[in-house]
Amino acid sequence: VDLGPPGPGEVRVAMEACGICHSDVLAIHGGIPEQPPLILGHETVGRIEATGPGVDLVVGQRVLLAWRNPCGTCRPCRRQGPAFCLRPVHADTAPVDADEAVLARAFGIGGMASHALVHVGQCVPVGDDLDPVPTSIVGCGVMTGYGSVVRTAAVETGDHVAVFGCGGVGTAAVVAASRAGAATVVAIDPDPDQRALAGRLGADLCLDPDDDVATTIRRATDGEGLDVAIEAAGHHDVLALAFRCLGVGGTVVQVGSPRPVDHLPIALPQLFLKRATITASIYGDTEPRVGVPELLDLYRSGELPLDEFVGGTIGLSEVPAWFAAPTSGRRTVVVPD
Repeated sequence: VDLGPPGPGEVRVAMEACGICHSDVLAIHGGIPEQPPLILGHETVGRIEATGPGVDLVVGQRVLLAWRNPCGTCRPCRRQGPAFCLRPVHADTAPVDADEAVLARAFGIGGMASHALVHVGQCVPVGDDLDPVPTSIVGCGVMTGYGSVVRTAAVETGDHVAVFGCGGVGTAAVVAASRAGAATVVAIDPDPDQRALAGRLGADLCLDPDDDVATTIRRATDGEGLDVAIEAAGHHDVLALAFRCLGVGGTVVQVGSPRPVDHLPIALPQLFLKRATITASIYGDTEPRVGVPELLDLYRSGELPLDEFVGGTIGLSEVPAWFAAPTSGRRTVVVPD
């Protein structure tokens, strides 16, 4: 693959680490806007290797690459803020293969490679003191889960919160709910190891989906139900369960990337009677230049133990085998061979 030289406002980055996100798995099946042939990978950390004209970052600087680089001019940017941008700015220079066919880059990055060419606005400087492997997953999963609680749902002290699905996104949501002062934090996941991790990181109650989740949550909240349910699995059946657990006036935040076949399985009379809110959170409604430094400060302080989010690393040559039998739970991170 030929990336070409960086053009104006562009940089070429040598990859150090790239987390494998659930969205990468969906991409294989056409579940993201960019279509094959494409280069996967958008949870990335690396070092700048070359810069184009008009770039103020320097060669050798370590950066986390953000797939959202707000344009600042579209209507959502102007009305709701940069986290809602519809036209994120990516590099104009496109990678080509040996036959000179243009390749798409997943989420404007394509970081599951030795190098990536991106717009300078996608680069968030990170410190040399940080391990690039756990740092990489802040680029999507951790920021998405954490932001869904503190920004999208705006969880407050005393809220009853449950997180449905405790992979990288959901585990970050558990930490956020605990730090926000939620009175009850419930974690639901089929993997006992992920439930145990959620318990260590702040969940008061850890349930298997095969348990009577709705009844248990009612009892744990003195019959009130949930104020906030974070749906981090990306499946309509899980969304339906999350909705059933809501109290009056509660909110479901759908944050797990859904498949194209997933739908909204809610009976309108129940929505009406509960006066509930169903919303979605993309990237945790977070502007990366704000969110990344905040989360990395929590990592440094030990309040966000990112090392525990990572299950292992693989080389680029092992990526095809991983996608042939993808795993869930803790993040697998690709480290270039």
